[in-house]
Formats: sequence, C-alpha cells, structure tokens
Amino acid sequence: MKKSLILLFVMLSLPLFAQKKDLPPELENPDIVRINKEAPHATLLPYSSVESALSGKSSASPWYLSLDGKWKFFFTEDPSKRPEGFFDPGFDVSGWKDIQVPSNWEIQGYGMPIYVNIPYEWTNNPDPPHVPHDINPVGSYRQDFDIPENWQN
Repeated sequence: MKKSLILLFVMLSLPLFAQKKDLPPELENPDIVRINKEAPHATLLPYSSVESALSGKSSASPWYLSLDGKWKFFFTEDPSKRPEGFFDPGFDVSGWKDIQVPSNWEIQGYGMPIYVNIPYEWTNNPDPPHVPHDINPVGSYRQDFDIPENWQN
C-alpha cells in the first residue's frame, strides 16, 4: 500500500515539473500583424500579347505558375510542437503527410471545423490578447518548385 501511494504521488507530481516551451511572443502581441508577409498590392499578371490578356485565363501568360496541388503538411494542436525552421531547404519533410492546396485543413481531417465566431470555442472567459497555449492548432506547409529560367530578373 505504501509503495502504491508513493508511486501515485510521483505520477501526479510529474506535470508540476514538466517544462513547456514558450510560445513565440508575437502570438499574443496585437501590435504585430505581419511577419515575412508581402505588403498589400494590386494583383496583376503580365501577358505576352493583348490576345492572351483578353482570354481572361491566367494560364495563358508565360509568367504564370500554379502552386495548386499536393503539399507536404505537418499539423499539431500544440504550438510549442510546431516544426521550427521547416522552411529551410535542408529540413526533412519526407515523413510529413500530403495535403491538397488550396483547401482548408479542417475539411481534410485535421483539427475541428469552427462554424461560429462567437462564443469562443475554447473558453468561456476570453482574455485577449492571451491565447490558449496547449490547444491552438498550427499547420506547416512545404512545397518545392522550380522557377522557370526565362523568369530571370
């Protein structure tokens, strides 16, 4: 009985000593609205001729490259378990799942779709700008592609 109580005490105490990696501070900073994001601009696409521009098809331009298709994808509900540095070309994503892009990860089996914006799905006591640290899904996408040589400059 005594050994069982000691074992139970040790098991219940483990979470008290567990170290959790901190979230990036920008997740709870409302003054940060973009990191590595292009400045807003009008969408435009050059064409090689008036006729191809008038076709209304992006694919008629020799300077169009669709990135639609299968991408490597890593999902975690805990932001501290996100793969840091995954954008580095040497990062191994071979064990990642494939996901269709464009799409929505919830309809492809990751996370839970949320159909309402109120009330908050994760708390009855929201405390902005603080966000949940344990259940706050993160999806990381990777795709390798080649830019055509005639696109130089």
